[in-house]
Amino acid sequence: MAWSWVKKDERYKYLAPAIEKMIAGADEISEGMAAWYEQYSPFFDNETAGVSVLLAGASRKGMIPLAEYPLSKRAWEVLEKERLGKVLSKTDRENLIQGRADLWFHDGERSFSFEFKKTSERDNWGFGEKRTINDLVRMMNWAVEEVSRLDSYEYNHAMGGLISPVFDLERVDLYEEFAGYVPLSLKIESSGGPVTYFYFANKSLSLMR
Repeated sequence: MAWSWVKKDERYKYLAPAIEKMIAGADEISEGMAAWYEQYSPFFDNETAGVSVLLAGASRKGMIPLAEYPLSKRAWEVLEKERLGKVLSKTDRENLIQGRADLWFHDGERSFSFEFKKTSERDNWGFGEKRTINDLVRMMNWAVEEVSRLDSYEYNHAMGGLISPVFDLERVDLYEEFAGYVPLSLKIESSGGPVTYFYFANKSLSLMR
């Protein structure tokens, strides 16, 4: 197994090193899993399995992580009003609902929060080119929207993350191209075997729907 950057926007000088450590640690864990079962990749399972390896990767590289913890989040209807440019009332700002955060970790100086989604394709549910692109856009937007629901007291830096395993290697160019639309992207791959892309964007991003 090997990890590498696909795109790194140098403006993200605090987020990029933290994400790099997390992915590097996850790659080491994936390599250990592959030694046990060559064709297995946790990132091809569900979102929870993937996030669990990212949490373990962060811990492996010396960071203090926490996943799936309860907290209050901003309501979806408030986000929609904000997106439409409407003025938020005091009631809107206090409109919180109970939820869970996907992943948080501290590197000794700063805290980082992530809300993850995973692309919808599955081993027994293949997508064509158009559906693959639409799903990447939809799920990336969803992850970014979820980050917007977090209160800023939770973190110093926050990003939405998309876990994107490649089920059809003939379509890998689509995943490479999609990296151009987000500030940070990495991948974990093995020679001729599983490839998974990880895309990260902050809450200012909104891709075309």
